Amino acid sequence: MRFPRVGESPRSWWAQWRHRIAYYIPVLAWLPNYGDGGLSTLVGDMVAGISVACLMVPQSLSYAGLAGLSPMQGMWTAFAPAFVYSLLGTSRQLSVGPGALVAILVNAAITQAYISQGMLHPDSPTLAELAAILAILVGLFNLLLGLCRLGFLDSVLSRAMLHGFIYGVGFVICIGQLVPLLGLTKFTQGSLAGNASALETSVWLSKNIHHTHVLTAVVGFSCIAFLLAARIIKKQVARRRPRTTWPQLIPEILIVVVGAIIISTVLRLEQRGLAVLGEVPNAGQLPKIRWPPVQRLQWSQFRALATSAALIAVLGFVESVAVTKQYAAKRHYTVSANRDLVAFGLANLCGGLFGAFPAFGSIARTKINDKAGARTQLAGMITALCSLAAALLLLPYLWSLPRAALAGVVFTAALGLIIEAPRQLRFIIRLHAWRDLALIASVFLATVLVSVEAGTLFVVAASIILVIRHTT
Repeated sequence: MRFPRVGESPRSWWAQWRHRIAYYIPVLAWLPNYGDGGLSTLVGDMVAGISVACLMVPQSLSYAGLAGLSPMQGMWTAFAPAFVYSLLGTSRQLSVGPGALVAILVNAAITQAYISQGMLHPDSPTLAELAAILAILVGLFNLLLGLCRLGFLDSVLSRAMLHGFIYGVGFVICIGQLVPLLGLTKFTQGSLAGNASALETSVWLSKNIHHTHVLTAVVGFSCIAFLLAARIIKKQVARRRPRTTWPQLIPEILIVVVGAIIISTVLRLEQRGLAVLGEVPNAGQLPKIRWPPVQRLQWSQFRALATSAALIAVLGFVESVAVTKQYAAKRHYTVSANRDLVAFGLANLCGGLFGAFPAFGSIARTKINDKAGARTQLAGMITALCSLAAALLLLPYLWSLPRAALAGVVFTAALGLIIEAPRQLRFIIRLHAWRDLALIASVFLATVLVSVEAGTLFVVAASIILVIRHTT
């Protein structure tokens, strides 16, 4: 710490340090001056925070299932990382929380670690504990990258390979969600491994599709149809009436979840074989803040989790920083990739203490946050607090929520990952960018035919090779 020099005013010295501290802890910069924005800023942030929470809560339940974890872990992922990022992050519009891409990577990582050693050692961490450990490791990697000022990583990864990986993950999620959508979950015991590839799952589906539970399929695909119709209508309204913002704020996912609960309860669909969420363990209880049992990990588990954590840290950051730069340019302010790396690191470290799994920015939620009027990080703080309130007050009443509805939410989100693929491929072919096309196809096939882990390793290894090639 630097002390005042001879002849230097202590007041000016303290002002410099206060400015520097506020630079690294953004909440100390925007919160004291919050009143300068007037009442309209507060109203915009509150409306945005509540609007995003209406989307965040059902997404958290769905993505927790995609990650193979309990609904409460999804809710803590919606609360702790989002709250910490709102204090330390530089983006005013970014919505941090669970996402489909990270959730499937978490599922692959903890399933591999658990199957490899956890089943052989009774005292090994559970899947929930492995997810919390993974969040800690992701946080440490992000924190280290930020302190080393490696915020330029988003320009190192090949965009073509990143697109191929995202398309592959979207396809893997869609294939995997067909199992609960068709009511075939109970038939997977002993016949479909938890870490099966999309190809293996497709073969299994073709052999067991005759066991489809019709009621479950009707509920699930009805939810998908409603969500897709709502998405199409919103796009049409935005195109024809760009100044009309209120249709974009309609929480179609929340409508689907509430509607499914009402229909399931009134018609007593559980008695007809429809699988429901059931009683949620620890619902309505505050989380126990504790350090995950890292000491109980086997060395092979730690190595596997550390590798996955590094990949999740980089991919999550790259996806998030693209969104932060887009909205910073739109709203005419600057963001810092290095400070956001530190913010993501501390957010995931705190999330791991709450039992959350890794969390990063969401494109869809950030878009809603901006359209709803978010002008400061207070909007993210309000979203986090609303998610906490939902976990404590609402979750115990979601007993009759059909699991097919949650699968429909995840399936629709996965379609969002691959919906741009045809347009992107046509553009690449028009430019005769055959190398990019080959990279996209290679990563896609590695992800779909082998595993998500194989796809991530391919992306990172090939990106490193390309960087070395371009610099020599």
